[in-house]
Amino acid sequence: PFNLDTINVDWTDSLDTSWKKEEIQMCGETAKVDVIADGTDLPFEDGQWDFVVSSHCLEHNWDLIAAFKEWLRVVKTGGLVFTIFPHPERTFDKGRLRTKLSELIDRHAGKLPKPDLVGVIPTVHTWILFHHTVWWLEDALECVKYIGGAEVVATADPDDKVGNGFTFVVKKL
Repeated sequence: PFNLDTINVDWTDSLDTSWKKEEIQMCGETAKVDVIADGTDLPFEDGQWDFVVSSHCLEHNWDLIAAFKEWLRVVKTGGLVFTIFPHPERTFDKGRLRTKLSELIDRHAGKLPKPDLVGVIPTVHTWILFHHTVWWLEDALECVKYIGGAEVVATADPDDKVGNGFTFVVKKL
């Protein structure tokens, strides 16, 4: 837990997912889901929030650019998007190819088909299917620069929460 007064957004409120079981194992409890929504289509007004906090979520969005733009949309000017992203050398993504910015741009433009994961129940063995993007910190910084509208104000590699990822914080311009 980040011990912040926040609302928790997730695409499901089911406790029967591998990540909720992992959350319970790591934290002893799970955060209540307040809003069920896709990360690329949040039910909030423009500039409604002071910040967005994301830990090991962004990589699960096929259109990562759309998700990040959406998070910037709901944050006030001067607000922050704080992201912890899994580092492939410290997770089960080890050995997977890094996702190039050109691929993310093609996904966003609809030039690449979204994987059909309907009916696939996330387990430890299928979890890798749900990491659509494999990045190192410099890849994240390149993507933020490409998207625009924000500046990187802090980074940490490894992250100081669990240590299996890296952190980048951007301020909306």
